[in-house]
Amino acid sequence: MDAATKAEFKAIVAEALAEFFDSQQQTPPQPLTPRQQQVLNELNAGKGTTEIARNLKITEARVRQYRNLLKARGYLK
Repeated sequence: MDAATKAEFKAIVAEALAEFFDSQQQTPPQPLTPRQQQVLNELNAGKGTTEIARNLKITEARVRQYRNLLKARGYLK
């Protein structure tokens, strides 16, 4: 994914999140670190724990920690 596509994707996601939280009258989740965003992007692309760990050069345990954190913050169901 090139830089322009990533920027467009982030803008679309940010707008969708803002609309959702406005409609729910809730505050948005805490912002993500760049690494958390990378893991979220990989999860949203349908990749599994092992593949994400290999792609990002982190352990599978760390991917599971990120997944749990993303769920706790409301980024994943």
